[in-house]
Amino acid sequence: MSRGSGLAVTLFLFLLATPALADSCDEQIPASLKEFVRKMGAVRAPEVPDNLGPDVDADIRQGGNGCLGVAVADFDGDGKDDVLMRLPQSVGQGAVIFLALARLNGTWQPEPLSARDDGSSQLFVKAGPPGVYRRARALDGPFAEGEVDSFNCPHAVAIFGTIESSAVAYCYIERRRWQHVWLSD
Repeated sequence: MSRGSGLAVTLFLFLLATPALADSCDEQIPASLKEFVRKMGAVRAPEVPDNLGPDVDADIRQGGNGCLGVAVADFDGDGKDDVLMRLPQSVGQGAVIFLALARLNGTWQPEPLSARDDGSSQLFVKAGPPGVYRRARALDGPFAEGEVDSFNCPHAVAIFGTIESSAVAYCYIERRRWQHVWLSD
């Protein structure tokens, strides 16, 4: 056996013996929330391979974990971690942008924020820091319900959009009310 083929056999045996790497999206979603999503039926929990490889690689190079479909933060200011997710449709190319607010009794309050019919592999979600968010200067036209020119959010902001294209920031106000600002289009 040549030296090169011996190395290949060793590498192959190493890969067989190495347990599969855990999906960094799966690791961020509590078991009770996974079950909640499973019962929804038309969507499924996000996975790293839902996004295109170059986008995942870019996220990792920028210090991320490669999961563009899950963000965990306190989005409603109650001191508990909530989970923002891009839920791909079980069938088709669409997705729902979904925020699950953690409640004291261990349940989840669902907050669907947006739905897309296609382009799920280009969608991302992330948590933004508290602070002022302003509408992109290039955008004009009438505001949609809940849309504002700017807001100053006292807690984490839910941001989602299409990679290298559009992005919108949502701030939870109170009693299931949201304000949002288009950051780019």
